[in-house]
Amino acid sequence: MTAILDVSESSLNPRVVLDDLLARTSDGDALALEELWERLAPSVQRVCRRILGDGLDADEAVLDTFEYIWRRGSLFDPERGSARSWVLIVARGRATDRGRRNRTHRGRVVSEPLDEQPDRAETSDPSRTLLDSERHALLDAALDHLPDRQRRLIEHSFIDGQSHSEIARRTGQPLGTVKSTIRRGLARLNAALAPALAAI
Repeated sequence: MTAILDVSESSLNPRVVLDDLLARTSDGDALALEELWERLAPSVQRVCRRILGDGLDADEAVLDTFEYIWRRGSLFDPERGSARSWVLIVARGRATDRGRRNRTHRGRVVSEPLDEQPDRAETSDPSRTLLDSERHALLDAALDHLPDRQRRLIEHSFIDGQSHSEIARRTGQPLGTVKSTIRRGLARLNAALAPALAAI
């Protein structure tokens, strides 16, 4: 496909690139949405499959996620976290909602048009939504201050839902190294987040 960003893209921080793509998507740029899909759909799919299993429900949750991004991308605030984290939070929400609807309507196939589905932001308790948003913002900020290697492995584990063995195979690192790197990163996250979370 035709590149959306100029030739200097390779010199940009990946977070800057994704933030820019999400901002363009929120402005109605279909090519930006397509590029965002190419970059993030595999991670979104892993999140949805971890919640819903392999099957049609997970695939539909992926589509729900990007349809939501297309309609509600303006809700993303780059001051509160990264585009990637926001998209994966949306994915978890859409997959969880779909799983909840399926459990509520046991044995029935529910085909509810996307436009008629209530948005989480519109139906949930506002105080809870604000609290969750603050926690996600704190987590994003803490992740951004980790060494790049620790941050990537923690995201693979807790956002993409990969096992330590899968991460080791994907990255080519020894399993013991993956485990110890994640453990050290989690210790740093805990030390950084504990005082701030206690104050919320």
